[in-house]
Amino acid sequence: MLRNRSTLLYPVSPDPATLGRRPPDDTLGDLNLDQVFAAISAGCEEYRFEEFFDRPSDDLDVIGHRHEVFADLEDAATAEVIKSFVADAAAVRTRLAEKLYDPMQADRWFLGAAAAHCDAVTAASQGLDAAPLQSVGLRDLRDRLSAYRSSSEFQALRDEADHLEQGLDDVRFVVHTHAGKITVAAPGDEPDFAGSVLETFARFSAPTGVDDTAERRGAHQLDRVETAVLHMLGQLFPRLFADVAAFHRTHAQFLPQWYRDAEREAAFYLQYLEFMRTLRPAGVKWTLPRLSRQNRAERIVAGCDVALARQRAGDQERCVSNDLQLTPPEQILAISGPNQGGKTTTARLFGQLHYLASLGLPVPAAQAALFLPDAVYTHFERAESIETLSGKLEDELRRARTLLEHATGDSVVIFNETFGSTSLADAYALGATILRQVIDTGALGVYVTFVDDLTRLDEHVVSMMSTTDPADDAVRTFKVVRKRADGKVHAAAIARSHRLTYDDIRQAVS
Repeated sequence: MLRNRSTLLYPVSPDPATLGRRPPDDTLGDLNLDQVFAAISAGCEEYRFEEFFDRPSDDLDVIGHRHEVFADLEDAATAEVIKSFVADAAAVRTRLAEKLYDPMQADRWFLGAAAAHCDAVTAASQGLDAAPLQSVGLRDLRDRLSAYRSSSEFQALRDEADHLEQGLDDVRFVVHTHAGKITVAAPGDEPDFAGSVLETFARFSAPTGVDDTAERRGAHQLDRVETAVLHMLGQLFPRLFADVAAFHRTHAQFLPQWYRDAEREAAFYLQYLEFMRTLRPAGVKWTLPRLSRQNRAERIVAGCDVALARQRAGDQERCVSNDLQLTPPEQILAISGPNQGGKTTTARLFGQLHYLASLGLPVPAAQAALFLPDAVYTHFERAESIETLSGKLEDELRRARTLLEHATGDSVVIFNETFGSTSLADAYALGATILRQVIDTGALGVYVTFVDDLTRLDEHVVSMMSTTDPADDAVRTFKVVRKRADGKVHAAAIARSHRLTYDDIRQAVS
């Protein structure tokens, strides 16, 4: 009996009752992480990755455990072993799920799956034995595979499968066709035409390297003639086929649950690493963040909005990165500046990095030192809803109240373009009330606003501005920098759009 070991995602096999809490309803959508996670999961729906993405953790042991596995997978040879392990395990599992109508064919098919499983376990075990592993997760998988491979249960499965496979390989028979009838018999002195037939038609075979797996995959079911031949073989070699059927009954549940779980968790790492690779054309850098539950000083270097970077990579364009920093007593990044200048993107970036960090994943930045939050809360602008019969301001206030009731001193909060439907005085009053409550709570976060005075509320609030090209303030750079808000660039852009600049007015008057 194997002792309870870690899994690839958890330092101790998780109890569902101790898993991290699910994110607030709006968080993933507001941060566009729902799109990111859907892209990562595409083609792998069977693994239900959403269950992993929906379980952020504020446990540094869990996060560190995953960081170690990612660090091990930076070694190309180790990554190849894990890729083969996942591919082989998936092939066996897919084969076992195949529904075959003929019981004799199903027995033979099952035997092949069991033999493939034994080969896969041996290959993965040997591969991990040779790998320079440092992580507890991969070392425990290596030890578990080694113990399983040495177990009497596995050895019996492998030996019996090998014996039956050899027995089937040794079967020789002759098929006679005459007057529309087929008979099968033991071979006599008849010449074997198989070699000459194969040689004759070799030039019509598929070119070397052509993968016809997709075509063969649809040909698993036997036709009527093949089924008839198989059953005549069963009568000709009754003991062998009876043993194959008995093998199926005896080992029907041979695939251990921990092995299935290891395949799923390993696939999760591989899919995320592949996603990281796809974003490199956009210039995205990746790092395992330094995390703390006590130190609230934060520093992000060359961070990118991962959802936007995914779009940029698809268009072969570079993603603009930004640097962010909070030094206590600073808690809130108050971002102002012209519209379409990168304010919302920066707010999303801040939330994304904290959420991805709480999943134990590499984050899209060159460097990142972050506080590990208990949750990420978001408050983004919503369109008025006819169904709720409530005004936009009322809805914003209700959602803000719910957020503030749930947020703790260990939370990250993101307020984006809040109270834009009110007057300037009301937006300031409401915004100041919210900011002071966030500050009193002790949470960290971002507040995107069109009210410059909010960026100067007190020492806990840091003013940042989206910038424009110094040569032409109508051109957005999408760079957000620490700067005192003055509203001049925004005002100039509005004046220009309405032809109300000094030059425009002077020309009109003249």
